[in-house]
Amino acid sequence: MYKRILVPLDGSDCALKALDIGADLAEKYGSTLIVLHVVPSNEVPQALRQWAKTEQFLDPPEAIYEQAIADHILAAAETRLSGNKVVPIQRATEHGDAAKKI
Repeated sequence: MYKRILVPLDGSDCALKALDIGADLAEKYGSTLIVLHVVPSNEVPQALRQWAKTEQFLDPPEAIYEQAIADHILAAAETRLSGNKVVPIQRATEHGDAAKKI
């Protein structure tokens, strides 16, 4: 019925709940699950910047922070699904306005 199911992720608890629902649907219909993180075109939030610094990214250019955060969010989604869902997963990262990119 559905070939692809898109789940946008921002690292929030609500996004993780949506991920679980998306994975259930993908499993039920034999769909590919696409997990997407949109890197905002504005300043990286302070909490995410602090996380990047604790992960050994010491004062790199902004793009490295953004990519590290996106990679972390998408990897966490894959890890969350690896334990109980058997669905094909595609990772995607976009840059810009989340509403427009989604």
